[in-house]
Amino acid sequence: MSVLIKSARIQATMPFYGIFLIFILTIISLPAKADLYLTKLSGDYTATKIWVNNEPAPDNVNYMDTVLIKNVINADDLKINNGGLMVVYKQLNADEITLNGPDSKLIVEEGAILNVNSIKGNYENIVYKSNQILPVTLISFSVKAFTPSANLLTWKTAQEKDNSHFAIESSTNGREFKEIGKVKGTNASFTSEYTFEDKAPVATNTYYRLKQVDFDGTTTYSPVVVCKAEKSDFRVLGRELVFDGQFTGQIKLMDLNGRIVFSEKLTQQNDYRFNEKNKGGFVLLIESEGQQVHSQRLIL
Repeated sequence: MSVLIKSARIQATMPFYGIFLIFILTIISLPAKADLYLTKLSGDYTATKIWVNNEPAPDNVNYMDTVLIKNVINADDLKINNGGLMVVYKQLNADEITLNGPDSKLIVEEGAILNVNSIKGNYENIVYKSNQILPVTLISFSVKAFTPSANLLTWKTAQEKDNSHFAIESSTNGREFKEIGKVKGTNASFTSEYTFEDKAPVATNTYYRLKQVDFDGTTTYSPVVVCKAEKSDFRVLGRELVFDGQFTGQIKLMDLNGRIVFSEKLTQQNDYRFNEKNKGGFVLLIESEGQQVHSQRLIL
């Protein structure tokens, strides 16, 4: 708001009141203070919303919203609706991200961490910033604690070209990485799914990235994902399960073909011993209140 003063003569006999009047008019003419938005140094983006560091994020990024992630943001099921834009500069953790509409967009700046279990909707609207463009269309890349001593990485591609293999790299701090394994590329024009098990995580929080390698040796990198080690409430000792307290729930054994070959309900038990008839390699599934709470490979 501004005030236009055509003339203001201050009588010499009233200097104090004249100065006071000028002071009041100056205050009235000052513009109202604008909201403070986060901005990129280059000025490319101006945020319309600010999300608080290490706090749960809202569920939606709506039309005309521009949300910049410059801290560590935790989301559950996040939707970026048509006309909404999110730019990740530091770290975004989410169970699921859905991009709705042709003008929804998620931009992951180079060096940022995107930790998402699944991506739905217009995943092609995700832009991964790097010095080079990946010769594969990466739909999703996530990691979870598969056992207390192993992490399971999964990723999916929509198409591949000249892809020799993926090198899996891990880190304790998200900055310094070392290679821990390789997975051969399919070079398919259709959707391909990959898995890799890290049987020796290097830290409680382990960071991962994919290094995609062309046949000519050219390399490019995926976003970084992070996995927090799972804390187990039981131990496997030979053929016995020993719980820290009294456990009520369901235990199952799944063979390597994905078939449930054994299931038993437990009620307030401190331990359990598997029958001698169950021999070989299995995946142990533990459920509580109808929800799966643990899975791991098991040899009996």
